[in-house]
Amino acid sequence: MAISQGRDVVIELVQTDLGMALDFYHNLIMLFLCLGSMGQRARRGTGSIQWKEFNWASPPDFQASLRTSLKGLGVASGFSFPHVHGPGKVIERKDALLHTRSRLLRVWLGSGYQDAEAARIAISAAASACNPRGGGQQYLGQAESKNQNRSRLASPLWCTIRKVGRSYHPVISELDNMYLGTNQETAYLRARDGFLRRLGVTGI
Repeated sequence: MAISQGRDVVIELVQTDLGMALDFYHNLIMLFLCLGSMGQRARRGTGSIQWKEFNWASPPDFQASLRTSLKGLGVASGFSFPHVHGPGKVIERKDALLHTRSRLLRVWLGSGYQDAEAARIAISAAASACNPRGGGQQYLGQAESKNQNRSRLASPLWCTIRKVGRSYHPVISELDNMYLGTNQETAYLRARDGFLRRLGVTGI
């Protein structure tokens, strides 16, 4: 089912595991409503959603919602929350140890755009510029290529769009990935940082 832009959606939370407190699921959904998106190309801003109860007036308000959700999930102590007053880093994981499963490492807030579509186009343009096709290693996600014996890899950067104040901002979440801690880390960070700068992120 496709949901057209600007439509309202009702999400019903049903508890099936009575062994887990309802607050846990509530905070999990709140975290999703801060950072998540749905559908195809969700990592590139398509399928972004905005909960009506989130009326963030400023980046610190957005950061506060993230902190509240992570605290409710019992993991806030594992993150630092830098002072934020504009586009930049919102949270960062303190533990730098690599894990085989995906973990949230960092979240950045990009510059504001007039509408959500302009922010989505900016995300797409940044991805095209910093993760070009046509040969060579793609560090921000790559398509499957049987000719080059290359499997599909999802991007370590998950982008969505949220309204903060009167503007629509790219929200970029970085996950643990296969490049960190290897001889490819420098090249990955170069691609990542270029992507972030194109979206107006400062203090990377």
